[in-house]
Amino acid sequence: MTLNQIVAIMDDTTFQQQVRVAAIQQALVVLNEAVPANTIVETLRQQLAQTTIADGCSANLPRFVGAIANSNAGTFVLNDATDQNDAMIQSAFGNLWTQMSLATNMQVAQLHG
Repeated sequence: MTLNQIVAIMDDTTFQQQVRVAAIQQALVVLNEAVPANTIVETLRQQLAQTTIADGCSANLPRFVGAIANSNAGTFVLNDATDQNDAMIQSAFGNLWTQMSLATNMQVAQLHG
């Protein structure tokens, strides 16, 4: 997507609401994951999920919209009334949740380590 396309999709209220719903869905998935003891990355993922659920994704929505719009998930559709964006947004959340939880690369490497 071009920069102008990204700007347009970030301003699209339909896209914003799709991201809000997908974020809450992803947060519920993360909250149902088993958390190993003393795992910083998983703790950060859980904390992001908790804050997302706690306020209905209000505080995190701007950064989620920016991250998803700039992901390589595909070309998003403006004013999507036919659910074309759904799978791309959900896939992007699955791929980006750890990074959006502000986990450092070192912490991620330790998790997979």
